[in-house]
Amino acid sequence: MRTWHLLLIALILWIPSAWVPPPTRQQELRVLISARNMLESGNFHRPEFQNQPRFRKPPMAYWIAAAGMGISGQTQQAWAGRFLFLLCSMAALWLLIQISGPAGIHTGLIAVFSFGLWRYAPLAETDLIQVMGILLFMYAWKQQSGLLAGLGISFACLSKGPAGLIIPLICMLFLFRVYRPRPKFLWTTLGIPLLLIGGWILFLINQESGLTQMQSDLTATFVDSAHRNPWYYYFYTLPLLMLPLGLLVCLPQRKKAQNASLETRTAWVWFAVTFILLTLTVSKQRHYALLLLPSAAWLIGMRLHSRSLPKTIWPLSAAILISIASVASQWQSEDRQNALFLQKVSPYVQSVDTVHVVGINSAIFDFQLGRHVENTDSLENALARANPGDAIVVIQKNTTPLPALLPVRQADNEVWTRRFYIKETSPDLDR
Repeated sequence: MRTWHLLLIALILWIPSAWVPPPTRQQELRVLISARNMLESGNFHRPEFQNQPRFRKPPMAYWIAAAGMGISGQTQQAWAGRFLFLLCSMAALWLLIQISGPAGIHTGLIAVFSFGLWRYAPLAETDLIQVMGILLFMYAWKQQSGLLAGLGISFACLSKGPAGLIIPLICMLFLFRVYRPRPKFLWTTLGIPLLLIGGWILFLINQESGLTQMQSDLTATFVDSAHRNPWYYYFYTLPLLMLPLGLLVCLPQRKKAQNASLETRTAWVWFAVTFILLTLTVSKQRHYALLLLPSAAWLIGMRLHSRSLPKTIWPLSAAILISIASVASQWQSEDRQNALFLQKVSPYVQSVDTVHVVGINSAIFDFQLGRHVENTDSLENALARANPGDAIVVIQKNTTPLPALLPVRQADNEVWTRRFYIKETSPDLDR
């Protein structure tokens, strides 16, 4: 099996998740909506989410999504914002294979067929682009390229935050014991992030609420988080993300090395530093464990690299079958039906003054309708707040009875209520 075989398998596995399901995670919706607002306003240095400046996260994810939307000419389609993230995930996979040396194909197979990459690689979120930046640093460390190392750290930090800087630098300190690079490498590796990351921080200082939002995000991650979990959280979260091929770690090792190789030491340092930092961090979430996935896959790959690989046809066939099953399961999902309904009513809401929404995450309404919305907790309150001519969109579970009011459009089923109203509806609207 060759590297391009694995990249093809990854593409087959990940494309359905980039193309079919609508965005429902708040993390991805923030990126897509902020990127769309950048394109519409022409302001690429001040991200906005639902009419508020968005400085809690660095800007790299917004720029990547905006670039994808700009290239495709589509601002209302999730795949347009996602496809450059998919390419970043492909680049991350290539870097992981190159870093892993003789165990590269084994490592790549374990990563490609992991639940973690299948779930998150195609999404327009910050985690895997940060992983790509850290992988670029590790690749540059192996090649002793200070330019690439500095760019990798900068990209990782500007993608999500401090982990992109802290993990590579601490790994480098520990790896000095096994390899001491040239001074030029160190100066370049440190100088480029100082210039690029420092420039972003200086920009935030001059923005109203810029530093305040950044500090709030750091506080929510390291001090007072709503996502507190036990200290051993990643002991069981990482194995779940590594399924199914991560279970191959249970296979006995055929040969035990007398002395740990440079690759083994590098992988263990990378894994241990990341694991300890994540464990000490107050905020613990499942997708944070993606930072552990490359080094864990590498350690398992080195354990198995003396074993024969399956022929290319078998993993390729498995990827095709999984992709078909993924498309079939997502095609008629309720989330997709909700998105289709919103796309149908979107033309009606573009000319109204205000759109009031009831039910699901207001950011889903915002993205699918293509404009800012006003969130309300019930249809009655929306009607009370709305002015004549305002639009009201309701998507919620059938748990609350609705007033006997004639909707402009309706797509209810036994579980969901999907309705679109205009207060004092004009009779010439298409019903």
